[in-house]
Amino acid sequence: MQKRDKYREGERSQSTILSFSDHYSVNQGTANSGTFISSPPNVIVSDITFKNCSINAIGRNINLPGFVTAQSRNSWNDPSGFVFEGGSLTGNGSVNLGRPWRSYSRVIFHNTNFSSVVTPHGWNVGHYLGQE
Repeated sequence: MQKRDKYREGERSQSTILSFSDHYSVNQGTANSGTFISSPPNVIVSDITFKNCSINAIGRNINLPGFVTAQSRNSWNDPSGFVFEGGSLTGNGSVNLGRPWRSYSRVIFHNTNFSSVVTPHGWNVGHYLGQE
């Protein structure tokens, strides 16, 4: 990872904390960690799996829902995507599970516990209605 102004701390797959300013970009496949914490305005990855992570979405503006993901693929057969397997999603305010960054988004939450912070519709298609 080449990133200015970053801070990493962890105990292998038991607890990993990432904190940094601006954007984080990685194309390394799977991140196996008990907890993943980030505090920038945007986190950017292209293809990643989070297993048994606790996601705490902290809203800056409680009146507007935020987004946990904004995934993008180049075509319908692009194998990339985001997978959240196990774990939980908590926080304050309200969040959508995701929105497409472009057409062909793929985000999977499998066996993940959601708190009441997740909006009832869960996903916001934005400008990509019909392409979700």
